[in-house]
Amino acid sequence: MDWANDTKLNEYLPKLSWLQEKRIRNGAKIKVCEEQWLGWTGKLPFYIFWCSDCDGFGYDYPHGHIEAQYLNCHRCDTRIDFVPWWVALQQLWYVAKYMFRGGAR
Repeated sequence: MDWANDTKLNEYLPKLSWLQEKRIRNGAKIKVCEEQWLGWTGKLPFYIFWCSDCDGFGYDYPHGHIEAQYLNCHRCDTRIDFVPWWVALQQLWYVAKYMFRGGAR
């Protein structure tokens, strides 16, 4: 799958603005497309991100459950955290709801 990632990365990198490239180098993940590969039931978003381990751009889709999502760098096999910012708020809400629910059980 490395050749597929490199091909797509080379396709999307020239289309990035200088600001997007700067944001990616500072840790942002930029969604560039949605794809559906053979055997998949639906489309998944694909992102370009910066891998600090190999100092290069990566191209991947989110893996794992929403609470522990990550992107894989296909060059060095590093997992880059990709948990959305709102997940922590959602988990806090569930804890608060559980703490203050009525009655002892």
